Amino acid sequence: MSTIHINTDLLRQLGQVFYQLNEQIQNGTETQIQNVTGQVESDWQGVSRQRYEQLYQDWRSATQQVVSTGEQLGQHLQDTANRFEEADQSL
Repeated sequence: MSTIHINTDLLRQLGQVFYQLNEQIQNGTETQIQNVTGQVESDWQGVSRQRYEQLYQDWRSATQQVVSTGEQLGQHLQDTANRFEEADQSL
């Protein structure tokens, strides 16, 4: 039987990095963009504004995918650390 040598604390730490980045994207970056957009909203009209809205929606879709994948990565790392520790304890 082979032995797996991995620092489970580092796996958990890496998982937390993904969770923190997701939080930053959702509650920091997106909120800041929405706040500034709201400030220029009444003064900005026309084709350039429409193009901005299209690109912003594309960006939001992409960031939602990034956040979703980040959640999966974070969870996978946490679960993997748990499984390694459980396997270690059963030996």
